Amino acid sequence: MVIDGLPNGNPHPILRAEGGTNNFQISDYWIVDGSFFKIRNIELGYTLPKSITKVIGLNLVKVYARGANLLTLSKIKDLDPESLDAGIGNFPLCSTITGGISLSF
Repeated sequence: MVIDGLPNGNPHPILRAEGGTNNFQISDYWIVDGSFFKIRNIELGYTLPKSITKVIGLNLVKVYARGANLLTLSKIKDLDPESLDAGIGNFPLCSTITGGISLSF
């Protein structure tokens, strides 16, 4: 019986012992869904109202936080889905979070 083009519904390719020819056999065994969702950069900020900044003698006070590479949703585990070399020799991108205060006198 053949199911989905494979004998007995076996999802594994037929491997043969002779001569290392398995590397050159046509197979979809390693093909995975490559779709992904990624948050690369995001910045959140808040500017204090003028009524508060005047009391402390400033024109502008802005508090902010920035994040880079915060989230990647993908069926591909432990690899960056945008990597062109299947993750060989590369480390995953680091997530960074920074924050600060901008003051104007």
